[in-house]
Amino acid sequence: MRVQIFAPRTQKVAKTITRFNDVARSGNIRHDGKLLVAGDDSGLIQVFDITSRAVLRSLKEHRQPVHVTKFSPKETTQLLSCSDDTTVKLWDIPSQSSVTTFTDHTDYVRSGVMSNLNPSLILTGSYDSTVRLFDTRTGAAEMVMGSAEKGQAPVEDVLLFPSDTLALSSSGPILRIWDLVAGGRCLRALSNHQKTITCMTFNGNASRLLTGGLDQMVKVYDVSSYRVVHTMRYSAPLLCLAMSPDDTHIAAGMSDGTLSVRRRNTSEEEAQAAAARKE
Repeated sequence: MRVQIFAPRTQKVAKTITRFNDVARSGNIRHDGKLLVAGDDSGLIQVFDITSRAVLRSLKEHRQPVHVTKFSPKETTQLLSCSDDTTVKLWDIPSQSSVTTFTDHTDYVRSGVMSNLNPSLILTGSYDSTVRLFDTRTGAAEMVMGSAEKGQAPVEDVLLFPSDTLALSSSGPILRIWDLVAGGRCLRALSNHQKTITCMTFNGNASRLLTGGLDQMVKVYDVSSYRVVHTMRYSAPLLCLAMSPDDTHIAAGMSDGTLSVRRRNTSEEEAQAAAARKE
């Protein structure tokens, strides 16, 4: 029932926030580094000042666990939340109230992202096996991708490419690529994991896609061909995955409570290592 912030260089805990009465989920830091938001299993969302760790806002509309809380990449006073109560909400932080609520999903909503280009677009994935692209300007789902009727598993995670032209989703061991320009047509369905893919992330420039799964593996894809170019094994099933913007660190959370932070060699270090091997 806490959120911990680690210093990447020392890999030690820099701050701990414990103002939760239930399991805390989905800690997210605003791009300016001043605020942190997190949800919990009671449905409560709290916004904290990182420096003082004080609670600045408490958002209390969800009725079940909140697995997604993310600040808008464009609008600093807005944030996104997705809940097991099947709703997706866009919040106005100063007023502590939701400005838009989407009720289209029929099961847990465990993943969601906002567009980096257009803050009105929200991509979500649900245990109803669908991926939906919502537009806050119309208050409706502009696209629906996937279906339980087609035998597809619950959606564990979703990603938007920076261009907003392609979306990614993970359902069971299958990674799907959706063409948003073509109305949500499925371009590819890839099966490189043996068990459910629980998490996905891009590297800094979105030229590589990393997927983590319950098979304890992280797969690295070249997005130009969707070929697996690297595989990493971990000690337990993976639940969450992130990469630093400068591509130097990979953080992975596992089912046994372990947080793994791996430091990746930079191009300069790799070149030096290659030169040393030749000598």
